[in-house]
Amino acid sequence: MVDDKGKAISRVLERNFAFRDYVKLYPDFERRMGEILAFLPEDFRSQINAYIESLQNPKGDVMRLQNNLDLSEAEASLVVLLIEGHSLVEIANQRSVSRHTIRNQLQSIYQKTHVNRQPALIRKAIDVLER
Repeated sequence: MVDDKGKAISRVLERNFAFRDYVKLYPDFERRMGEILAFLPEDFRSQINAYIESLQNPKGDVMRLQNNLDLSEAEASLVVLLIEGHSLVEIANQRSVSRHTIRNQLQSIYQKTHVNRQPALIRKAIDVLER
């Protein structure tokens, strides 16, 4: 089972392409966590620690998106779920609302963030979360 640091490394990997080179060197990174953490540059370690802190405060990413992109809590949590790779149908099922409700909410997010596609929204949100 992957512990918090393993999840953190996976999360940083999703957000930072340069990190993939380090993980390629250590395909069994989950077992060799200590070695890898000692070998990583400080900026990667700080990203990992920040992610571990966000695991302890699950509303952290939502609040940062709300503040920086002027989104409602529901809109910001939708963006977080999109970043995590959930589809609109999965999000609708999870929230017990229709797909159309989620699509309407997504259109509102697009207007507020001045983007018109999910990949652009995700990139913009990740930029905010990495600051």
